[in-house]
Amino acid sequence: MKYIFFDIDGTLHKEDAFKAFIRYLIGKRWGNLVIFFPFILVGFLLHKMLPTGKFGINLVFFFLGIGSSLQKRGEYAEEFSSTFTYHPFPDVVAKFSEYLNKGYHVVLISGSPKILIQHIYKEWLEHDNVTLIASELSLADFKLHSRCMAHHKLEMLDEHFQRAIYFEAGYSDSLSDLPVLTRCKFSFKVTEQGKIEPISIL
Repeated sequence: MKYIFFDIDGTLHKEDAFKAFIRYLIGKRWGNLVIFFPFILVGFLLHKMLPTGKFGINLVFFFLGIGSSLQKRGEYAEEFSSTFTYHPFPDVVAKFSEYLNKGYHVVLISGSPKILIQHIYKEWLEHDNVTLIASELSLADFKLHSRCMAHHKLEMLDEHFQRAIYFEAGYSDSLSDLPVLTRCKFSFKVTEQGKIEPISIL
């Protein structure tokens, strides 16, 4: 079996689903934003300093989530996912389809919460040869239990397959995915315009 790696946000489509979800939550929970603004601001500042960590963004989730039920949080996730407007990159999507048609196993690895990506790419994920590895957001306590970013992507990849997976090719818009790209025979960068450019990983 040959494996192919695709990042999602900025690679398969232009937008960042996680950032869009945070903006959506702020719109829905603006009362919490006003009341807990200093704490939420600290959370955003910590997240900016440590973007691959969980603590800062979990502070934001905690204070935005105060007063919301589990059912309401589920409704937020479902409503966002069903209304999220994204712009797929045609060249990258064509490559994705090409690999599936050839019988390759495509592994999607994303920093966005799995609960969102599962809705957004529902049809693709029904394919037997597509695996999703993503950040885990628990609606019960409204916090990230795993953050699938940078070297954590590689850790979660190996944990999922219970062995080291090497890819025939890998596609990403960011060198923060370098840990995974080092496992790729051929590596490609997706530009902001959605163009695919080969890159050399030493």
